[in-house]
Amino acid sequence: MDTTASLAFAGALAPLLIAAVTRAGWSATAKRWVAIAVSATLTGLVWALTRYPESVSAILGELGGVIAAAQVAYAALKPTGLLDWIEERTE
Repeated sequence: MDTTASLAFAGALAPLLIAAVTRAGWSATAKRWVAIAVSATLTGLVWALTRYPESVSAILGELGGVIAAAQVAYAALKPTGLLDWIEERTE
């Protein structure tokens, strides 16, 4: 994927991510900072993807492994009530 296509994809994805992160009651300034942070993060990801595709591929593969392990652990721990207990204690 070339840089222009990657930037276009990231730009189209940004508003969706921003909407998922922000909350209706937040001030306009807080929402603006979230938008800047999301945009900067996506820019960094596009830069890394287009400059170092082999490294990004390896990192994404490892990330997939961590996400899979987290899902297995979640599926095993959720029925025990341990995760709910931790959430209640950390509120």
